[in-house]
Amino acid sequence: LDPNSILPYPRHKFRPYSEEEMQELQNSIAEQGVLQNAIVRRNADGQYEMIAGHNRQQACIHLGIKLPCEVRELDDDAADIVMVDSNHYRVVTLFEQARSQRLKYEAMCRQGKRSDISGDIGKLTLEKMAENEEASASTLYRIIRLGYLIDELLQFVESRRIDKMVGVTLSHLSE
Repeated sequence: LDPNSILPYPRHKFRPYSEEEMQELQNSIAEQGVLQNAIVRRNADGQYEMIAGHNRQQACIHLGIKLPCEVRELDDDAADIVMVDSNHYRVVTLFEQARSQRLKYEAMCRQGKRSDISGDIGKLTLEKMAENEEASASTLYRIIRLGYLIDELLQFVESRRIDKMVGVTLSHLSE
């Protein structure tokens, strides 16, 4: 696809590559091509929306080349999960991790809701996520809770001006 024709995913939670990282990606693509297809979906208006591959998209725009894409039919929840999982390999900030894991957790809870079963869907979802993240459920729970903080407080936690456990406690307060 023409990378200029793909809209950004509005719920994308990750920072773009730094200039140095982008230059490395552009060099790699120029030498070897795009090694992994981007993942896109069509939105309600029929336009393509980038789910996974935002940095590859920018590199291809800069290089003036087409971007290989896999077009998937994804609802918002599935798109959120794919977006978070596709960035799992990256070193992310606490801010990105908290916001993205909260988004994934909420999407998985919505997907798992059924009226014919009882039990704590949130707990089951957290355990499933923890297995995939290779983290304990309690650690993941704390990261997700930090995702409920307002931006300013989460930045204080990330900069260590507020302790993480204090941030988790504050996350239970209503805005």
